Amino acid sequence: MKLLKWIKQVDSICDVIIYSQYDEEEPIFEGAMFEIPWVYMNKEIGRTDGSQEEPIYISHKKLDNGVVLPVIIINIIE
Repeated sequence: MKLLKWIKQVDSICDVIIYSQYDEEEPIFEGAMFEIPWVYMNKEIGRTDGSQEEPIYISHKKLDNGVVLPVIIINIIE
């Protein structure tokens, strides 16, 4: 499934962190879902490393002021 098709089905106010298969340590995008650059919209959601982990899951992120917010982690194939 392409990222754009998935985004149409969920609330675009959520915060997301997007990773690609080229760099699993540093995200390629971090922020609100409605701010995702268009260059990533036609990319496939998934993993190429053969991992059994889900390509999209919900986690949490702790801000500098101690507030914990939910965040959606998305892995795309570039």
